[in-house]
Amino acid sequence: MADAKDYCASIGAYLVQIDTRDENEWIKRTLQPALKETCSNTFCCDTWIGATDQVEENMFQWTNKENVVFSNWISGQPDDYRGDEDCAALCLNGQWNDYPCTYLLNTICEKDNLFS
Repeated sequence: MADAKDYCASIGAYLVQIDTRDENEWIKRTLQPALKETCSNTFCCDTWIGATDQVEENMFQWTNKENVVFSNWISGQPDDYRGDEDCAALCLNGQWNDYPCTYLLNTICEKDNLFS
């Protein structure tokens, strides 16, 4: 996830912060379909979002250090499998899974509203 975070920063953005079910559904409907070709199955979870529990286990925060309030974890997740899954990824079905932060996954970057 570090590479994804650095990439977003290089374009003046940050890893996507999903704050509501509506935002999660919009990303699922609008952005995720473009990634289907890279997946071998419909469960594919290959897009980083900006949530991590690297600071404190089971306390997910966004990259800006705000606590994750809305979440959409797959049942049984996050599970920190083998004690090495601290970063959240978005699956094609719109649910989230935790993965080792060293995986190379797709990235969704977000910018603050330019016209506020």
